[in-house]
Amino acid sequence: MEKSDIMVWVLGIVSAAALLALWCGLGLYHAQTHLGFGLAVSLGAGLVATALLVARAEVRRRYRTRTVYVSDTHLFNPELGLVPLREGVKLQDALADAMEQLRYSFRTHDFPSDEQFVPRFVVRTAGYKARRGCAVRGFSGRSAAPGPMKAGAAACGTAARQRQWCGEVAMMRSGGSVQFDTPERLRAILQPLHPAAR
Repeated sequence: MEKSDIMVWVLGIVSAAALLALWCGLGLYHAQTHLGFGLAVSLGAGLVATALLVARAEVRRRYRTRTVYVSDTHLFNPELGLVPLREGVKLQDALADAMEQLRYSFRTHDFPSDEQFVPRFVVRTAGYKARRGCAVRGFSGRSAAPGPMKAGAAACGTAARQRQWCGEVAMMRSGGSVQFDTPERLRAILQPLHPAAR
């Protein structure tokens, strides 16, 4: 279960226990009144509203987690940290590898200092889906140093994965952004922006 799911269940159980204690403590079970029905409806509405708020917050958190900042030599992602771009690996493949490595944990890395990392643009992914059974290449985990390429991973490039990918590319200096809804559109946007995308 996700941490957010556990929080919703714990809140629901605690709320139900508190209302039950109030019900018994005030002796409301003896009264012929609509108050009990009102309390039950209020509890249900409260639980639904809480679940919706937590779900909305989780969607936003995952969107922020899928954000990748790109410099000439590195990528930075809040969950994966600062990762060097490997020579010979296309930028789009490196970005895809970052998406596939995400576990949406609650541990995040601090943004690097200006001496370590100066991003040129940021890729914000709204939705990403890769074909199952495809090897991941490029990143080995969430540390600042990448591990070795996995055996056979080179055979699974951008085209072979048949990804669905949508989001936006935003420039750091100008603040302008360009939307994309396919991997091909993303490639066309990245090519004039970064040498590793060509």
